[in-house]
Formats: sequence, structure tokens, C-alpha cells
Amino acid sequence: MPTRSKILALGLSSAFLFLPTVVLAEYKLLEPTIVDRTGDVSSPGLGIYLGWLFNAFFAVVAIVTFIQIIITGVSYVTSAIPQVKAVAKDKMGQALFGFALALGAWLILNTISPGTFTNIDLSLENVVQTATGGGSSTPTNPPADQDNDNSEGEGEPTDNNNGEPGSTNPNEQVVRDRLSQSNIKVSGTEGGTPCAPGQTSGCTDVGNLKETTITGLEQIREDCPDCGLLVTAGSEAGNGHVGGSGYTHENGYKVDLQRGANLNNYIGTNFQEVDPIYYDGQYCPTYVGTLEDGTRVRAMDESATGRNIWDMQFVK
Repeated sequence: MPTRSKILALGLSSAFLFLPTVVLAEYKLLEPTIVDRTGDVSSPGLGIYLGWLFNAFFAVVAIVTFIQIIITGVSYVTSAIPQVKAVAKDKMGQALFGFALALGAWLILNTISPGTFTNIDLSLENVVQTATGGGSSTPTNPPADQDNDNSEGEGEPTDNNNGEPGSTNPNEQVVRDRLSQSNIKVSGTEGGTPCAPGQTSGCTDVGNLKETTITGLEQIREDCPDCGLLVTAGSEAGNGHVGGSGYTHENGYKVDLQRGANLNNYIGTNFQEVDPIYYDGQYCPTYVGTLEDGTRVRAMDESATGRNIWDMQFVK
């Protein structure tokens, strides 16, 4: 290969590899645009960018292989010189081998870890969990610093009538006992502490959960016996959750589940990945699926925000 071609190939490869570093700046627009007048638009994050980059790389490999096969094939068919035919045949074999190698690598990685090229978690928390055997890998982006709690369901959501959030609920122990029967723990191995009257943080309530939410958790536990479901947030008021009328924690439509390897794999395998939701300054990978009883589930991975949880929404 001529020196000029080597330099060009090296330059293109370097540019391809170092382009993701631009994303590390986490840019923000100084002025609002016609697309988002809030002006609070940030980069999608290095993990998501790398996923796009890897997929683009495999697409380029496929296109280059196709072009190479056409060129060498024409040369092989039209030439009567044995040496030219031999060179064309050799180049065609190299192109096919390179494509098979890239495709094999993609298939192996995507089989071992579904979502490898769409949900790359570069957080330190993920590295620590992977080393210790803990959880790791695993409508559209609202231009606000919260997820869209009204993105699922038909008609208007209704508030629970089982008790006021932040107050002692007679259904609290009933729901806890029911979840315990399915080996679903609440806020830790000790069962967690229900919220006292007026308490909005440092506690977990499940008494106001909708029946759809409870049966949805039971169905997931049945489908994935090894998932070890741990509810870290339920229907309590406050605690960083969006209140008001909507498909929210406070109204009983949502719970937070602690991330874990088995649960991550269950969601990645059985649910369909959709556009990430912009929440708390980060793009959170989001999956949707339907359980056997028709309950629609939306699972948002909040690990990008530093929270080791899945935000689960159940609507029927």
C-alpha cells in the first residue's frame, strides 16, 4: 500500500476513534432554538453516542464489503488474465472474511449482552457492580428535566382512594403481605419503613399502589423467578417523584425496582427498546412491553442519573 494511502487510512481511523471525545464536553446551547425554546438542550451522552458509532461502523463495513465484491467480481469475470483473476479472487475472499469477522463479533456481543450497542453504561457504579456480580447490563424525549408520566394508558389517570399519600394507610400492610407472598421485598431485606403521617422521604409506601401495578409485579416475578424484585420506591409522596394527576408514583401507577443482572436481562429480552427519555439531565434507556394479562409496562433505566433503579410504570 502506498505511503499516502496508509497515512489517509490512519487519519480516518483516528478521527473515527476520537470523535466520541467531543461528547464528553456535555455541551449546552447558549440560546434557545426553534426546536427546543427552553435552551436547555444537552448532548445525549458518551454511552449513547458510542452505541450509534458502533452501529455506524458495522454499517460501513457492510457497505464497503458490498462495493468491494462488485468491483472484484467484475474484474474477475471480465478479465482473461490469470494473474488478474487471482488477485480479484483474493480480494473478494478478504472482503468476505472481514465482513464475516465483524458480523460474528456483533452477534456474539449482542447475544451475550443484549443492548450492547444501544445501551452502553460507562458509569463507575456499573463497573463496580459488574466486578462484584451485581446488576449491570443492561412518548419520546420530553424537553424537560423529568420523564413524561402521562405517556402510557388510555383516558385520564385517577388518584387512589385508598388513603392520602404521606399518611398511615390501612392497606399498607395488606399490600406488603401480598408482595411478600410472591417474594417481592420492599425497600431492603428488612422490609423497609412505611411513611409516617406527613413524612415524604426516607420511607417507602405501597398501600396506594393500583391493582394493575401489584399484579404486574407479581407477573414479572412469576416470569423471572431469579430476578429478586426489590421495591425501593412506591406510592409515597415526595421522595423526588412527580406528583399531581398523572401516571405517577403518588397515584399508584409506578414503582422503582433495584437493578440487577437477572432483571436487566429480563427487561432487555422481553421488552422492546424505544427512544430514551430525557430525565434529570440524562437520556435514560427506555423499554416497553405487554404482560400476559394485557398490562402495558414502561421500564426506564435510571442508572445514567446515578440511581441504580428501573422506573416501572404499569397501565392497563
